[in-house]
Amino acid sequence: MHRFRLIFYILVIAGVFSCGEGEIVKIPILDFFKTPDRTFFRISPDGKYISYLKPYKSKQNLFIQSLVDGKGFMATNFSDNPVTDYLWTYNNQIVFSQDIVSSDSLKIFALDVNTLKTHSILAEHNVKYRILTNNKLQPDILTISLNKRDEGIFDVYHLSISTGEIKPYIINPGDVIEWHADMYGKIRLAKASDGVNATILFRENENAAFKPVIVNNFKDAVKPIA
Repeated sequence: MHRFRLIFYILVIAGVFSCGEGEIVKIPILDFFKTPDRTFFRISPDGKYISYLKPYKSKQNLFIQSLVDGKGFMATNFSDNPVTDYLWTYNNQIVFSQDIVSSDSLKIFALDVNTLKTHSILAEHNVKYRILTNNKLQPDILTISLNKRDEGIFDVYHLSISTGEIKPYIINPGDVIEWHADMYGKIRLAKASDGVNATILFRENENAAFKPVIVNNFKDAVKPIA
């Protein structure tokens, strides 16, 4: 028994010294700052596809891969403006957006995954936007926020994917800096700020008023995640 222990310790020590004799591989510092080849992964509602953004001609484009047979394909081929955000709305439909920096505008499109045909849903100039969520019961309706009324304030809108019709949903009182939608596209959580303190607001339903639940200052931070 002691003999086996001795052999074991000798092998361990030999292994340690042999590792030390090898050349130390230095990782180039630029490797830590490289843009990932694939980003922003999403799964289709039926779980049959996985999608992601990948550069094509130096611009981020949308790629889709089947989880059934492993085959993948490029869904968009933009070489002028990158795809910046997207989400699945149906099993065969993706909504994606582009920020047109040169003209300070945005475009939102719907993509048919089967035909790879796209149609424009929304085009706005001199605005910024955030796609908050789509409605699980009404996948044709997107909940988005736009600073259309005031460049420093984001109001919430409902956007129809099929018609492009946009309707005001919530007018920002002026201090809300974040809106959080539930899976049905309803805003029940928000974050307001007076420049010093941040307040998390909650309401039970769309007919109720927002009420503060947490107040914090610069010493700590609270961020809703779901």
